[in-house]
Amino acid sequence: MPFRLLRYDVRIWEVFLKNEPEAKHLPIIVPVVLHHGKDGWTASKRFLDLFDIEEPLRSVVVPYLPDFGFVLDDLASKSDEELRGRTMTAFARLALWFLRDARQGTLLDHWKAWASVLIELLAHPTGLKALEILLRYFSYVAAAPGPKTLRNKLLKELGPKGRAEGVLMIFRASGLTADDAIRESVLACRDLPTLERWLVRAATANSIDKVFAADLS
Repeated sequence: MPFRLLRYDVRIWEVFLKNEPEAKHLPIIVPVVLHHGKDGWTASKRFLDLFDIEEPLRSVVVPYLPDFGFVLDDLASKSDEELRGRTMTAFARLALWFLRDARQGTLLDHWKAWASVLIELLAHPTGLKALEILLRYFSYVAAAPGPKTLRNKLLKELGPKGRAEGVLMIFRASGLTADDAIRESVLACRDLPTLERWLVRAATANSIDKVFAADLS
């Protein structure tokens, strides 16, 4: 990996110098590696460790050899709480969860810890489509059911309360104001197909009325 990073750095600098032939300094590059292997990162993070140098030669030649490290984000060592707490969009945090767990077959074991982030994602106008992108990745790497089947499973697992909170969260994110009667009706609803219908409508509607149509009296 350090060698690959060096090659990437050199390519970037070559392009920079081609575009800025009069430049006297190179731009700083801080390499970052996002690792999502099952057992965590075990290799060295220093370029110098790619050389097999024994003493006393080591102390003589090391000052003349290239050496650098890189920032490592090793997802295998990160808990659900750590990933959920990152200052990122809901989609980005969920993507890290999928990268960490999808290939290991443990993704659905952690869904309860991610329910609030799933609801946050669904509050976005393109939330359902974004969720299907993640589930398509899961289906591919884990030989899991299709994305729509997985989506329906996750939505079902959220239960009525989770879906109802998702509807109200979408209202807040869209700047739509739901009065107390609407809020109470949504939270009191226990019909999953109805709540899913409201979720889909809320993602694109520009008014409360269009979300509920004839569903609420």
